[in-house]
Amino acid sequence: MPGACLAILQSGPALYQIDEQERLHKVDHPRCDSGVPLVSGRFREAEDGSLDDVRARDLIRSVHVLQRTYPELYSRLSELKMSDTGLTLYIDAPRIRVDAAAQLDRETLKRIVAAVSYLQAEKKGGGVIDLRGPEAMFFPQP
Repeated sequence: MPGACLAILQSGPALYQIDEQERLHKVDHPRCDSGVPLVSGRFREAEDGSLDDVRARDLIRSVHVLQRTYPELYSRLSELKMSDTGLTLYIDAPRIRVDAAAQLDRETLKRIVAAVSYLQAEKKGGGVIDLRGPEAMFFPQP
């Protein structure tokens, strides 16, 4: 498979290996190195089995931007999950769940990096960061 693995995309039972050129390869068993994030959600497939969903393409592009621009955060991202209510990112060390708006644009990425950096600097540990509104809300783990 050409290029290094950027992420694994799961849409229902289908798995796609995403290379660094943002090309999708439908596979039964992804052969990515450990530490590659999972992008999950319900995305539309074309009749030939290829992925034909603009939201998925936008997410893949955002993961690529994250990898290039914020490699430390990318290396800690375990899953990026799209739902009808927006995006949820799962970040390791410490375990943080970030709820964000439906689009992962550069401004949202900056907000995520700032919020996670703040929690690390303050040694707040894990919890939930809600970035769906104009203010960042933090809910520590009990």
